[in-house]
Amino acid sequence: MKDILYDYEVEEAVNKNNITYWFPFKCSICGENYGFYFSYGRVIFDGSCGCSSAFGERLTDYQEIANIYNTNKNNKEFRKEMLNYFGIGDII
Repeated sequence: MKDILYDYEVEEAVNKNNITYWFPFKCSICGENYGFYFSYGRVIFDGSCGCSSAFGERLTDYQEIANIYNTNKNNKEFRKEMLNYFGIGDII
């Protein structure tokens, strides 16, 4: 499994695999998933869900997504699922 994920790897995977969204978070109140959209080279975080739009949308970048992977070193299952979702490298 990859030790460090880089922003350019995420960007390449999004473009190569035509990924349009990634929702790694779940609202603790309504249970709806929320997260990131990829559109025309932009990364948009949408923190709203079915019960709240308090966070709304904001522009971000691929580095934020790489940071989510990189800061979850102890959660191997999450990291494996993330690499699998993006189709990045060796996921074993």
